[in-house]
Amino acid sequence: MNPTATSNKLVRALQPIMPDATFAISQCRDWYSMTFSGAQIVITAQLQGTDAAALASQFVQMLPEHEFVLPRLIVADIAVVSQQMSDYGICLEIEALVLDE
Repeated sequence: MNPTATSNKLVRALQPIMPDATFAISQCRDWYSMTFSGAQIVITAQLQGTDAAALASQFVQMLPEHEFVLPRLIVADIAVVSQQMSDYGICLEIEALVLDE
């Protein structure tokens, strides 16, 4: 598995869910267990504007239940692990574990 390619696929899958956000890959690395292989990914999502807080809240609530369609990949776990407000808006840090199917 190429963790960078997997990260890019995950970002493309997140964009329709939160189209007003700017996404960046913070970290990606290979992940292995005895029976699975995949990638651990950390993505930041930056939201700006007057409705940023409401959009972030909606995203945080729906993300754990969202069904991702990524060919030959399974999003085993995904969650917003931090949310920071700044003068520029809201920054969400998203951690994911994506497995090879």
